[in-house]
This record gives sequence, C-alpha cells and structure tokens, in this order.
Amino acid sequence: MDDELQRRVANSGPNIVDAVAPVTSQEAQRLLEKILMTPIDDTSFADTKVAHGRRPVRAKRSWQVAAGFGVAAIAGLGAFAIIGGPTEPESQTIAYSIGEFDPLTASCLPVADISLEPTAEGFAGTVTTIDSATVTIQVSKWYRGGPADTVVLTAPSPDAAALDGVSFVVGEDVLVTASNGVVGGCGTSGPATPELQAQFDRWFS
Repeated sequence: MDDELQRRVANSGPNIVDAVAPVTSQEAQRLLEKILMTPIDDTSFADTKVAHGRRPVRAKRSWQVAAGFGVAAIAGLGAFAIIGGPTEPESQTIAYSIGEFDPLTASCLPVADISLEPTAEGFAGTVTTIDSATVTIQVSKWYRGGPADTVVLTAPSPDAAALDGVSFVVGEDVLVTASNGVVGGCGTSGPATPELQAQFDRWFS
C-alpha cells in the first residue's frame, strides 16, 4: 500500500480493516444466518428500471416453490402405489371326482362318435403331484368352465386314480372333461394326444 492510499485510509475514520470480523467469528455466523433466514420479496423488483443494460436478478418465484412441493407429493403418491397398492388375487382351485372305471364292464362308444353335454367343462394342464388318491393338475387352458389355476382330482381309492384305467404320470400333459363335478371317461379325458386334441377342438369349438 503506497503513502497516498495509507493517508486516505487513515482519514476515512476508524480502521476499516479492523472493522471486518473474521468469517469464522460468531458475529459473522450470526449475520450469515440472518441473511439466509430473511425472505426475499420479489415484488420489490417490479418497478426497477433497467440500468446499464442489465436487469436485476429476481428471486425465485413462489410457483417454483409450489412446483417443488408438487414433485414431492407425486413422489409420495408413487411410494403409496408401490407399498400400499392392491395385492394380486390368490390362485383358485376346483375339485372334481374320478368315477370308478372297469374296462371289463364299461360300454363306450368310439371317441369320435361321442358328443358332450352343452354344459360339459374341459381344460388342458400338466400333472404336478400325485398323492395316494389325489391328483393335482396345473391348468394351462380352459376350453369351458374355470377359471381356476389348479384342479384337484379325487378318486374313491388309490387304485381308481386313473383315467379309463390309465394311471397319471407327474409332468404329463393331459386333457380333461367333466360334467356335474365328475371327470369324463370313455376316452374323453386322458393324455394330451393329437387325436384327443382334435376331439377337444370339435367339442369346444
């Protein structure tokens, strides 16, 4: 600092360097908090004229603050939709019974000549479990009836848990008809062969 500048500083009154509090002082922290907590009224700029080719910087308008609250509200609703939304419906199960079948006494028409009752139900599925006299089938398609995801077939005895005398096999695809809660016999139910599939397409067309 040269002599002329020192003279002017000395004549300006109290030492302005000493008047400035350090940034880390309590006074500086208090002043900073006061500045941050003081609301800015952007309407005070309404009548301010352009000076030196620049416009005064205006404070963020209230609609911007409202937009921020709107975003937070949407986020909250999204969280509710994920956490508190409706749960998926539980799977349904339908039960049918397997009637007694004696190939020696049974009298059946050829499958191609059989016509099912108009109310007969039919579905395609895969055998998932066999437990004594109970057979569980995972349904892949309902031709009529349903709409359960699982069908349980119950036989009067373990020996009767078969279709026309043919035992079920886990993992096997089957085609099953039923009327009045009883599984259809005489070739209308059984393993999903192309021949039986053709009859299903005829019966449930």
